[in-house]
Amino acid sequence: MDNGEFPQQVKIGTRSIAFVESEVDKWVADKIASRSRKKADK
Repeated sequence: MDNGEFPQQVKIGTRSIAFVESEVDKWVADKIASRSRKKADK
């Protein structure tokens, strides 16, 4: 999260945050695709 890759959090209260599910799903899919490409390159 510190390197800016993970989706931005959304503040939903004074002590609560959330994440947009579709953004997290895309991030996960991108990570899986990247892993698959790395395995194919070996």
